[in-house]
Amino acid sequence: LVNPDREVQPEIYELKKVYQNFNVENIDINEGLVSISNTNYFVDTKGITLCWTLLENGIPIKRDTITTLNIAPQSRQLIELNFSRQNLKAGNEYHVNFSFYDTKKRNYSEGSVEIASEQLALDLLPQPSIEREASTASPLRVERKNGLTVTGKKFHIQFDKLTGAMSQFVYRGSDLLKSPLLPCFWRVPTDNDEGRNNSYASSWRKAGLDGYKIKPKQLDFTVLPTGYVQVYANNLLECKEGNILQKANYMVSPEGEVIIDVVFHVNVDVLSLARVGMECALPVEWQNLTWFGRGPHESYDDRKESAYVGIYKAMVSEQFFSHIMPQENGNKTDNRWLEIYDDSGNGMRITGKPLFNFNIQNYSDKDLNRSKKEHTLIRGEKNFCRINYCFDNLYIVANLPYYITTPIISKIIEEKIPACEIVIMIQKEVADRLCALVGTKEYGQLTVFLNYFYDIKRVTNVSKNSFVPKPKVDSAVIKMVKKNNLEYVKDLDFFRKIVKDSFRFKRKTIKNNLCNYDINIIESVLEKYNFNINTRSENIPYYVFVELANELLK
Repeated sequence: LVNPDREVQPEIYELKKVYQNFNVENIDINEGLVSISNTNYFVDTKGITLCWTLLENGIPIKRDTITTLNIAPQSRQLIELNFSRQNLKAGNEYHVNFSFYDTKKRNYSEGSVEIASEQLALDLLPQPSIEREASTASPLRVERKNGLTVTGKKFHIQFDKLTGAMSQFVYRGSDLLKSPLLPCFWRVPTDNDEGRNNSYASSWRKAGLDGYKIKPKQLDFTVLPTGYVQVYANNLLECKEGNILQKANYMVSPEGEVIIDVVFHVNVDVLSLARVGMECALPVEWQNLTWFGRGPHESYDDRKESAYVGIYKAMVSEQFFSHIMPQENGNKTDNRWLEIYDDSGNGMRITGKPLFNFNIQNYSDKDLNRSKKEHTLIRGEKNFCRINYCFDNLYIVANLPYYITTPIISKIIEEKIPACEIVIMIQKEVADRLCALVGTKEYGQLTVFLNYFYDIKRVTNVSKNSFVPKPKVDSAVIKMVKKNNLEYVKDLDFFRKIVKDSFRFKRKTIKNNLCNYDINIIESVLEKYNFNINTRSENIPYYVFVELANELLK
């Protein structure tokens, strides 16, 4: 977390966020209602000031300070923020930033030190993109010469026939690209990437992700009625072990805007791709950055809680952090747009559809990787820009403590953690319940609730004799795969309550367990699925409980 020369590493911001004792919970942020919790055991909120800021598209539009917090240790307080909901505009993106300051003088400060922070997003989504109308600018010309050249009034773009890549983008006489725009699946390994022979880094090197060969398959174009030119390039990227099929579409507007849509079909045996994106070199004169995304410090898909969404400015040279072992650094996640430009304001704007990650450095990955052994990093000849896909798939692999298995799984669901797959070792008895079939004695409320979200199957049983020291119970490994299309549930909390009440007394019928609800609605839903009100809950599939909850909520 701290270099030997006491330079703070970027990871320390995440540590501070995770360790903080004041937290903000979203009760109904659209209406300004939040809950403030104090997780200290002995310290109250005396001397603590809360400052909050409302952001519109990353720009502050409202600020206020709360000095009346009165929260005892291990307690909460509801707070209503004073901002007008009528001023929120559809199509804009809103966030609220919270900062907690300790105003008391300490041995280490004169007061007003930020000790905790949070950001909450309002549930107002931007409006969908409007379909483009036909352009009134001068029509585009396309020539087949060493590939394809698309020419507009103030620009021309060259697509190379040997790589299918955008190799030149000349605007008003200046070439915006200093190297072709090519696919990128490699990064300089971090300390965590390295390890044994089956580490992520060794997997990438074995597959040859940093040295693929391009075998062009197709390069052609279509002139659209809107005046746009659609260039499509299909390439086979041959790696040491396997290949990747690239299908790229470049939509060029008469004004010089290029919409890039790339799909990769990966047939390479790797543990996980380091990144999926495109990279190119940009003019070294472009030293200034402005972006709307997470910042101001670096962030990654598994380390971004402390990097809040906003508009930030920085220099390209500031993106580098000198780790003891040279490695990947400086990434920025969840970006809406990015501008990189020179001191006169000339440059390029990149916009996500909807989000992207970027990493801009004034050195190449090859030079950074080489510096691991040579201890010298060549910087400043070009700016290397990598635009990467935002990975939204999270995999959880864990050996869960048996006594808190259910609370941990419930927390994953409650916090809407986007885990597409969970592989866990748990107590065999719990695994029997999670994997239970309808009509068995193990089938219960936990089975129903989790089977709504996941397809669950047992991978293997693990005998207690496999452990040293030997526990008292056997274990099992289960795999939970998140379902892509969930049945509609009007109120998740109410659905869970219905399931819990239905299994309140195991040996009683659903009629007796749900006696406090409308029996006519219950009977109607059950009859639809050929059940009756004297059926026991253990014989009813989860999707019937979904419809029960929805109908009873009416």
